[in-house]
Amino acid sequence: MTLLWILLSGCSSKVSWDDCAPEQDRLSAATQIVGTKGSDHFGQAIATGDIDGDGVDDLAVGSPNYDPTEDSNFNAGMATVFLGDALSNSGTLQDVDAALTIFGVDEMSGTASSLGFSDVDDDGLADLWIGAHQGEVSGQDTGVVYLFYGSSLESKISGNTLSIADADLTLIGVGNYDYVGFSMANAGDVDGDKKDDWLIGAHQADAEAEDVGKTYLFYAETLLGLSGEQSIEVADVTFVGETENDFSGYSVAGNIDVDKDGLSDIIIGAGNQDSNGNDAGATYLFLGASLSSTSSGTVSLSSADLKMVGSAEGDWSGRRVATMPKADRDRRGDMVISSSWNDDVANNAGKVSIVTGAQAWDAINSGASLFSLSDAALTIAGSEQESFFGQVLSVGDLDGDRYSDLLIGSPLHDSGDLADAGVVQLFFGKDWQDSLDGSILSSESSGSTLVGSIAYDALGTGLTVGDLDGAGIEEVIIGSPYADDEELDGGGVSVFWGCE
Repeated sequence: MTLLWILLSGCSSKVSWDDCAPEQDRLSAATQIVGTKGSDHFGQAIATGDIDGDGVDDLAVGSPNYDPTEDSNFNAGMATVFLGDALSNSGTLQDVDAALTIFGVDEMSGTASSLGFSDVDDDGLADLWIGAHQGEVSGQDTGVVYLFYGSSLESKISGNTLSIADADLTLIGVGNYDYVGFSMANAGDVDGDKKDDWLIGAHQADAEAEDVGKTYLFYAETLLGLSGEQSIEVADVTFVGETENDFSGYSVAGNIDVDKDGLSDIIIGAGNQDSNGNDAGATYLFLGASLSSTSSGTVSLSSADLKMVGSAEGDWSGRRVATMPKADRDRRGDMVISSSWNDDVANNAGKVSIVTGAQAWDAINSGASLFSLSDAALTIAGSEQESFFGQVLSVGDLDGDRYSDLLIGSPLHDSGDLADAGVVQLFFGKDWQDSLDGSILSSESSGSTLVGSIAYDALGTGLTVGDLDGAGIEEVIIGSPYADDEELDGGGVSVFWGCE
């Protein structure tokens, strides 16, 4: 039986994690949402957005290994949506209590292996994106991405069930093993029309060479003109990796404004890019202004405004990237890049780099083509071998001080004798303001640590934030898809609130 754990430890208009225990266990959760089947990998993907327009974030949870029927549709997957205002003080719930359940149809498609929200049509309702990177509409593991408009779901979020085939728009991958939808992100307003644009990664897509990877950018106006099934190739811009086995698009992010021109900028990670050594990795920054001159077509990642490369061979930098609105107070937007295989401290201990928007903008203006993560404004280094620190990233404001805070998940981290129990460490923006000068911090300096309870929980595989009670402070939401509390690999999600 799958479990979704939600810890409600009290909240106020302003909370302080300083008042919490320095280490918290996910099993201290007070509210549970109980699933009905084991091996669902419930919590592998999680996302938040206000789907019903009540001013409170709602929670979407992916179960990519869910089987809709006993004897068929193996691993078709399932997405469930829980309304934020129904979660507080709710006691124990089951997955059948979800406000909305969307079932996958095709066997082995892994529906809801990725999830996201944006507001494509600017109606104030969050639109739900569901990725199925092993979907096979047009070939083997080509991948499929589904879009449900909030306006279409608004009347159905009262315990209803839908089929993934009910999506307003279905974007279909074209190449075998492209894995379209493995990564997705809200790009922000790239083209200046005040609507959310969308990024979709396909990290094993081929072009001139195998597995260069592609990333697809869809402008909102284009999406609004589409319906039914469409090829992913109708994207406004297709970004293509530079060389064989770069796996570009493994992680993507947007919604920052490095050059302060009012257009959103985007970043694309390619963890196996070799510019600074075999598998050192790279992350590419494209300014919205540069893309405005590209109305449509294919763009090589070699034309990026800035290429940020891993500091050492084998770092796999860019396997996970995120954007950060306010690492400092210059309002340019900043970038977070993980190098989870880095060996600076110990073998595969990993590290996470913060590159400020000011650093990137200065590099662009100086004409630099490469920026080494060795020169990042701040580096947080993993402290234990084989912990792969930085495999998962999320950003939010957890204490209401208007600085961005950083959440770093390491699902393969060992907690004492508990192998792969996983850990999520919180780093607060207020604490690093005097360290954005090339400093290196240890992962042990985290402001708070959230740990898995049982071996192989893989806590932190899913990781996001959201304001589930409308108090203006974001909660920490963590997926543990391999947790075994009720059934083998049933999984679960924990939501942690700050303490008064």
